[in-house]
Amino acid sequence: MHAALGVVSVVLLLALAAVFLRGAWRDLCTLPAAPPPSGRFDGRRAGYLLGATMALTSPWNVAFWLAAVGRPELSGAGFAAILVMVAAVIAGALTWGIVWSAAVVLLRTRTSGRAWGIAVKLLTAALMIHFAIRSASLLFAGA
Repeated sequence: MHAALGVVSVVLLLALAAVFLRGAWRDLCTLPAAPPPSGRFDGRRAGYLLGATMALTSPWNVAFWLAAVGRPELSGAGFAAILVMVAAVIAGALTWGIVWSAAVVLLRTRTSGRAWGIAVKLLTAALMIHFAIRSASLLFAGA
């Protein structure tokens, strides 16, 4: 089962890399077009509301908190210790979100929209290929 899931993981990573490479190639080959029409969730409040709703209603989010709070080493720690752990996880996520958002805004304002899109897609494809190679090497090393 481990080998089968490993192969599926590598194939999915390579498929994602292909999707991002194709997107970068299409952006590179097309002439700059008029900006796309404004979407329903383009505003700051609407985007935040959409993200918060998706995060709060996601089954993965519920599973994460059950796994994080339900760890055996926290079972005897008491309610206060669990609250401290929850606060630490949220503070870390907020800090990372602020740092990452600031970096993206800074980089995007220093590049053109088209160059930014192509660069992000190429870098994402490279990252997916790196993960696929690393996963495949770990899979073959364990076989």
